[in-house]
Amino acid sequence: SIVDDIAKALDRLEAWKKLRTIPDEVAKLESRLTEIEQKLGEKRPGDVCKACGGRTLRMKGTFGPNANGFIKEQWECNDAACTVHETRVIAPSSGK
Repeated sequence: SIVDDIAKALDRLEAWKKLRTIPDEVAKLESRLTEIEQKLGEKRPGDVCKACGGRTLRMKGTFGPNANGFIKEQWECNDAACTVHETRVIAPSSGK
């Protein structure tokens, strides 16, 4: 039939072969995404610690804004082997 002939012709095209694998690839990605979402639960991942490289940096407190509008944030790495503490100063928005 014409449909069979078209299917056979398409099967010879590399792009068509690749397109046929997409549903399986999407299913695998959906599965991985679900797994990652379950691991995270309701928590947002930590920032990356510049010292140890782990996503274990968490904000411990904020101070301000001061008279100039600056906010100071205190961050701490939660990795047991890392003792990094970091202070971040956030400048006020320029309003532009």
